Amino acid sequence: MERAEQLRLYNFFAKVPESRKMAGVFYEALAQQRFQEKISLSIIPMVKLDRREPTQKSKMPRWYTSHVLLTNPELEALRQNALRHVISINIVPSRTEEFTDNGPSHIEQDVLYIPEATNHESLDLFIWHGDHLYFFQFTISEEHDGVKPRVFLFFNRFPNIPQVSNWRFVFIIEPNLILKSPQPWALDLRGVPLFSAVVDVCQQQ
Repeated sequence: MERAEQLRLYNFFAKVPESRKMAGVFYEALAQQRFQEKISLSIIPMVKLDRREPTQKSKMPRWYTSHVLLTNPELEALRQNALRHVISINIVPSRTEEFTDNGPSHIEQDVLYIPEATNHESLDLFIWHGDHLYFFQFTISEEHDGVKPRVFLFFNRFPNIPQVSNWRFVFIIEPNLILKSPQPWALDLRGVPLFSAVVDVCQQQ
């Protein structure tokens, strides 16, 4: 499908709340195409309180994206601090390589890895650049389950990749979206920082 047609369908479905899931499919497709050419992002740390909010359903504290004003004064103060720690990413992938549920046979720097199945349980895209391993999760929803424990099992057999402290999980979201994601139950995942970046697929890169 041509980009113009994908964009038309994305805009069409995005206007109808009941069709947001379908709009998300086209948003991811459009953003993936862009990333295969160049990954140019300003990623901002997500923020959270150290306690569960009274109104939330999940029992764990929630991470919030930092691009839009937050009404909770404590979270807004954390957001203002996060805005002082923006990280710029500029990567031109050497090539794109698909991987199956079992993963690639090995991982090379600056290769953009995309799952063969569009509904891969744990990953959308990832790339190893410099000292960091970047994971990109595309969503236009207001809530996301976040990082899954299976990610660690997936990468355990690649001893050459950056250590966990140099992993960066980045949610790719629409403009003006506040995304919430619960802190993982798994202790080894709680130390992995979450980031987000806004990609407006309606604008040319």
